[in-house]
Amino acid sequence: MLVIDDEEIVKVHIHTNHPGFVLEEAIKLGEMTNLKIDNMKRQHRSIIDNAKKAAPVKEKSEKSQKTPEPEVIKDFGFAAVCMGKGMANILKDLGVDRIIEGGQTMNPSAEDILKAVKRVKAKTVYLFPNNKNIIMAANQAASLADDKMVVVIETQSVPQCVSAMMSFNNKKDCAANTKAMKRAAQNVKSGQLTYAVRDTESDGLKIKKGDIIGMTEGKIISAGTDTDDVLNSVVSQMTDEDTEFITVYWGKDIKKQQANRMLKALEKKYEKDEIEVSFKKGGQPLYYYIIAVE
Repeated sequence: MLVIDDEEIVKVHIHTNHPGFVLEEAIKLGEMTNLKIDNMKRQHRSIIDNAKKAAPVKEKSEKSQKTPEPEVIKDFGFAAVCMGKGMANILKDLGVDRIIEGGQTMNPSAEDILKAVKRVKAKTVYLFPNNKNIIMAANQAASLADDKMVVVIETQSVPQCVSAMMSFNNKKDCAANTKAMKRAAQNVKSGQLTYAVRDTESDGLKIKKGDIIGMTEGKIISAGTDTDDVLNSVVSQMTDEDTEFITVYWGKDIKKQQANRMLKALEKKYEKDEIEVSFKKGGQPLYYYIIAVE
């Protein structure tokens, strides 16, 4: 389940085999509006069937083999850069067609991005770089895609991509969706915890090689030797009186028990402020935690 706020309402996106049960639980929490239930398996079968009907019929030759499945071209498709199996699964659940492996220190080239975009069977492809260092390559790849329209949503983190995908509406046109996704991405503050590769100093913070460093919007705001302490410090500096949601994606170097411990600690800390805290397994390398504040 993915939950995101949009001004005065909360949007919920969930995959389930029992939609009735979900509605019964949701009605206990408040009034529901704009309900939308799609049978994804039926949609897929319908697209395939329609493509088969539209495909030209060719006479079989003696040497002909089994007729290949007709190519299905959607109106909209999505490609995103990310690292970590958990992160990739989250984006796929939201409808991202093609995951481009990459991130800090292993950025994909414009050629890599272009190849991925070309594999998305859609007339218009939304591309999410999810890292400020990849935006230029993403824009270059978009300019080279001559067989389809490519729209780059200049996301600097996966949480921004998640928010953007939640705002997509396949009943709206490209311009309306582009505007909505850019706005949604801009409403997300992103932070990361990683480690220092050398001794340095930043804004008065003395950092030694191997220290845990916390960043937000590319700026180092905390440092220490304990991931729990640094995470707590970063989240504290990212939140304010308007904060409603804190989402933390834990990486491959964090144990589940540690993530659960920090979840309980942050839930208790922000309970009085009515801020909802959630932890998700991102499985990303290099970053102990990726934080989204909305």
